[in-house]
Amino acid sequence: MELTEKKRELNNILFRKYSSTGDVKEKQKYLCELVNNNLDFVSYVLYKEYPNHKGYIKEGINGLIIAIMNYEIDKMCSFEEYVLSNIRNQLNNEQNQKKR
Repeated sequence: MELTEKKRELNNILFRKYSSTGDVKEKQKYLCELVNNNLDFVSYVLYKEYPNHKGYIKEGINGLIIAIMNYEIDKMCSFEEYVLSNIRNQLNNEQNQKKR
């Protein structure tokens, strides 16, 4: 999935604000903004990789939130790669639990 430079820049700004604030309300505000700015990742993964599992949107959003909360800016991978990986992991976990 290709990101525009503008969106990548906005993600960087929001993530830096999210990770630097100690105020709970501010942190929640930036978390919501990051989720809203990156919901297209969830749609992309569901559409491309899980076309028969439209009911997994909640799990995809959970993966997005987990990625935002756990991402460290000095990691070797980009924020976008980390988000996509976490969304896929969350969806795979849900799919495996449904098979049991």
